[in-house]
Amino acid sequence: MEEKRPENSQNQNDRLVLISSIGTALYFVFLIGSNHFKIDNQVIRFIIELFTLPVFLLLVVLILMAGYGFSREKYKFSSRSFYSLMILVLTIVLLILTI
Repeated sequence: MEEKRPENSQNQNDRLVLISSIGTALYFVFLIGSNHFKIDNQVIRFIIELFTLPVFLLLVVLILMAGYGFSREKYKFSSRSFYSLMILVLTIVLLILTI
């Protein structure tokens, strides 16, 4: 028999993906801003070296999770999954434009 997850659990997952998407976008904005304004600090370089690859991998995972959530909710444009997907796609576009 297939167990169904409660609706609250799906809601919590969508909320977590949205918050993680915002955090990921803020990290990459910080990364681009520190490069653009030529802020050269050892602490900032350490943070960038430590977190860039894991946050980039998190970006890929979050896109997959948001896409799955968006399709699970039958492509509602008012869902949290859609907002997460849009934040992540805009983050990728921003990264591509700064290359």
